[in-house]
Amino acid sequence: MFNSKNEISSFDFSQSALVGMMIKQDRIVFEIEDVIIRANNSQNNQYRDMATNELVLELTEISEIKIIRDGYIVRDMDDKIREQVDDVIINEDEYSDLIGKIKGCPIVEIACEDGKYHVFVDTEEYTESYSIFITAKNDIEEWERFRNLPAEYRQQF
Repeated sequence: MFNSKNEISSFDFSQSALVGMMIKQDRIVFEIEDVIIRANNSQNNQYRDMATNELVLELTEISEIKIIRDGYIVRDMDDKIREQVDDVIINEDEYSDLIGKIKGCPIVEIACEDGKYHVFVDTEEYTESYSIFITAKNDIEEWERFRNLPAEYRQQF
């Protein structure tokens, strides 16, 4: 088993999907499939980006979680607003229903800046997207094995 701590920037989640998510008192755990492990990760002893089938991402010592169903604006050809939907903050009592809804959905991005994590998840139908904002002290990543990236994701030299 491989693990790293506070190296979230050495992973690429743009081709990933959310397998599961658990929110506990002071931590949140994401199970993610098809994660790219960049060459600069401390556990990657290859000279190139690699991947893993499943990765567990745990954010610990959480002080805040905020989940938003993202709003949107649709404009016509004259740049006039045809439809506008505002962001909606998801209540904590709705989290378990939401977790079931986004299970298996694509992850667009997971990023961190100064202990503030942003997880952006799109639904499979691309009709809704969710932004999950988490303030945490640490990120811990665990996975079992490395695998080669498919040819279309490899860097060309």
